Amino acid sequence: MKKVVFLSVLLFVVMACGGDGGVQTAVPTAGPPTSTPVIEFDAETGLPINPVPAPTEGEFIVMGKISTASLIPQDKPSFTVKVGSSAYPFTAQHIREIYREDGTQMAPHLIGPGLTVRATVQWGQEGGPGKTPGFFTQNMIILLADG
Repeated sequence: MKKVVFLSVLLFVVMACGGDGGVQTAVPTAGPPTSTPVIEFDAETGLPINPVPAPTEGEFIVMGKISTASLIPQDKPSFTVKVGSSAYPFTAQHIREIYREDGTQMAPHLIGPGLTVRATVQWGQEGGPGKTPGFFTQNMIILLADG
């Protein structure tokens, strides 16, 4: 009889703890249902815009405000574009080759945080700063809303 009571109590304790070795998963009690993030695609190119996570294969479009900019070296400036809770760091073409979307050039000292940009980005083994692996673009433009 003592064995049956002991096993019943032990079974109850194991079931109360989840019965899976003590590992429990959180269950949402209220709020919107979780879903897969919606990926927006560019109508002209068909490329994804600001995908999360950023893919290391193929191209995608980054469009958002510059949060950090390093214009040195001028032939490979680096930028971070922040979109929501995601950040997209990349290097760009020479500073003299960065234009507004209307084709006019902006003075280099005015290119920096707060400007809205658009760039087709891809991963490369020498794409990051100092020829390190990272994202890079050869066609970053400044959108006229800010430039």
